[in-house]
Amino acid sequence: MTALLVRCWNFLARVRVRLTLWYLAIVMVVLLVFGGSLYSAQEHMNATKVDTELDGLLRRDALQLTDAYREAVVRRVAFERMLASKNVRLPESEVVVVLDQRGTILYTAGPLSNRAILTLQALASRGHMTLNCMLPDVPRAQGDYHISISPVPEQNVTLLVGLPREKIQQENQELLLILLLHGSGILLVSAAGGYWLAGKALKPVKLITRTANTISETDLQRRLSLQSNDEFGELAATFNRMLDRLEEGFQRQKRFTADASHELRTPLTLLLLEIHRGLTALEKPEEYRQLPYQLQEEAEQMSTLVDDLLMLARADAGQITLQREPVDLSDVLVTAIERLLPFARQHEITLATGSLPELYVLGDQQHLVRMCLNLMTNGIKYTSGTGSRVMVSLEEGMPGEEALKERSLQGNALQGREAKEPTREGDALKERELQGGELQGRGEEETGSLLRGGMANRSLLSGCSDENATRDREAQQPVGWACICIQDDGPGIAPEHLPSLFERFYRADVARTRHSKAGGIGLGLSIVRWIVQEHRGCIEIESQPGCGSTFRVWLPVVASHQDL
Repeated sequence: MTALLVRCWNFLARVRVRLTLWYLAIVMVVLLVFGGSLYSAQEHMNATKVDTELDGLLRRDALQLTDAYREAVVRRVAFERMLASKNVRLPESEVVVVLDQRGTILYTAGPLSNRAILTLQALASRGHMTLNCMLPDVPRAQGDYHISISPVPEQNVTLLVGLPREKIQQENQELLLILLLHGSGILLVSAAGGYWLAGKALKPVKLITRTANTISETDLQRRLSLQSNDEFGELAATFNRMLDRLEEGFQRQKRFTADASHELRTPLTLLLLEIHRGLTALEKPEEYRQLPYQLQEEAEQMSTLVDDLLMLARADAGQITLQREPVDLSDVLVTAIERLLPFARQHEITLATGSLPELYVLGDQQHLVRMCLNLMTNGIKYTSGTGSRVMVSLEEGMPGEEALKERSLQGNALQGREAKEPTREGDALKERELQGGELQGRGEEETGSLLRGGMANRSLLSGCSDENATRDREAQQPVGWACICIQDDGPGIAPEHLPSLFERFYRADVARTRHSKAGGIGLGLSIVRWIVQEHRGCIEIESQPGCGSTFRVWLPVVASHQDL
């Protein structure tokens, strides 16, 4: 019994059945309204027709009874004998009452009860008329009679004649039966047609369901071939677009997993080879002394890869919380330049600076430093061997429309902005003259000391504002834009590589492996894009083969440090 109820409930829960039931409910309401109106109108018409027929019969019977009564009075015979002699035959259901002027009953005929006679006596005083009334205790037509009152003045009597209105009930019952039969037939046809139409309308849903059941994570190439301009066509198009995104995401995940596995396997293989060589092939002490350095280099490379992968994984999962506070971008750049001076000297690259004004942004200093380190390191690596200088500068301005469009295309638009970021009409920014001295990668120690001293002074200023920055952190509104510009004179990047430059493990020059002089694993720019995105900024790339590359990072500036 329970299983049957469950099956019935599941059947009724189907959309096709529910649509059919709703359709039937609407048809039923229409039939009830139409049938009720038709029944009421026909009932009124039947009553009028029957009353007209009864009026004619009653006038005829009343005339016959009046003539018979007059003649009976003249001849002084009983009224019943006169009726019999004149062969006046009345229907069994017809009632007849003759009253004198005082209301005394002179004659009665038909199925009358005492209460019915009293009712007719009360009606006699109304004069000549026809009316409908209910006669108590009369079985025919449930006492519903059409009465004709005919006074006979010369005889000082009143004649009351009545016939039942049962024909009205018969015709109404016949009409009701016809309406019920036709209504039931219409409902059955509507149910069958509605169920068929609902199935036909929901056929695309079944197609979508079957297609979805055949799709697995290893086969996302199936698509819906539903060509229609209705809502189901729009649903199919949306479903296909969702499958495109899923397929792209799975392919990206597969590539990411394969690349990560390859990148992790390579240093592990080299470590094992070096260890094996150290155990079996090395003979000279100098070779043994060199072995730990080689092992350390491979281990550091693998550690960097793991750290980058872990950071991107945590970023994708939303598990990284930025410690937002007012940060001086000049301090960020000086810190990054200081750290990269030995690296630049190693690659024989001049690390130069333009102007570095104090511009404050609301962000995480550690991540901003990492962003600058990745961009500068990338410039140094790919400039080495073909160029000689990487220029770093900081300036204030506003990005043009092209920069904001590029920001949107790269997915850097953030949801839920609290304030609308400023824009400027125009195509490009006027380049500012680079100022300041160059920091030579092979330069003197005095330059490094100068940088460290400048940074120490700025750190002191930052320390004075920590309390105010913490208090007003959420209230800061962008008042402009800061542009971090990192320009190199390296080989440049081909235009076809620019759209994919920020993808994970993507390298524009496949010939440059991570063991070459410009080695890399293809995660640095992905991390840069995420950091810029989290700081509500945008990034531009200008590059042509043989003319070097320029990376511009635009970040919204908050109020000056002294105003916080």
